[in-house]
Amino acid sequence: MNMRFKYTTLAALMPMVITMTTHAAEPFALVELFTSEGCSSCPPADRVASELVDEDDGQNVFVLSFHVDYWDRLGWKDPYSTAAASERQRAYAKTLRDQRVYTPQMIVNGAVGFVGSDKERAEKEIERALQRPAPVEVVAESSTTGVNSVRIAARVEMEVELLHRNWDIVAAIVERDLSQTPDRGENKGRTLEHDHVVRGFDSVAMEGDGATVEIDVPGDVDREHASIIVYVQDTRTRKILGVTRIAMARNE
Repeated sequence: MNMRFKYTTLAALMPMVITMTTHAAEPFALVELFTSEGCSSCPPADRVASELVDEDDGQNVFVLSFHVDYWDRLGWKDPYSTAAASERQRAYAKTLRDQRVYTPQMIVNGAVGFVGSDKERAEKEIERALQRPAPVEVVAESSTTGVNSVRIAARVEMEVELLHRNWDIVAAIVERDLSQTPDRGENKGRTLEHDHVVRGFDSVAMEGDGATVEIDVPGDVDREHASIIVYVQDTRTRKILGVTRIAMARNE
């Protein structure tokens, strides 16, 4: 599934080169939080998401906070919400056989979902994920190619027997230290603080030994507070196979 956030000021080009190896990468936990500023139950989950990374202690925990748009019609339009985030959550609902989509929801490594404010459950699922070596290792670097563009060159190393799977290369630009005070909706008057907010995102199917992911992101992204998460996802099971985080390149 190809999903894209449509903005106009920054492009990230992701050429992917595939090599093969016989070793597994380090264990990781990739946590996707589906949330909204229009949802009064979501601020506790936003805090949990921030705490998970703050307490990571070098254990390869990655968090992406996807703001869905189906709350926007109920009084407050979340400035970080996108239809693509809602679409991604619905795709998970089909794979995980959930009867509905809801916020806040966390999904760990594309394999298990639960209420996003349940920190005890989140820590348990992360601990389980960190017991399993990753079959795919993702290596990437970013560089500027112009005033309004960033290029990320990446290499994916994998076990030979996994080569012919149907996978997506996924890239997301995430930003931390964001806040809003809604003047309408369920969170009216509350100061909402966010970390790891997905500001630009896309996924592209791998073809042969390479793929290119192009991302448009808002011009107000603070590069000092932003990073890029690149990961590999099985298109059938939606399980995450490997992930890395890199800094955003700065314009010269």
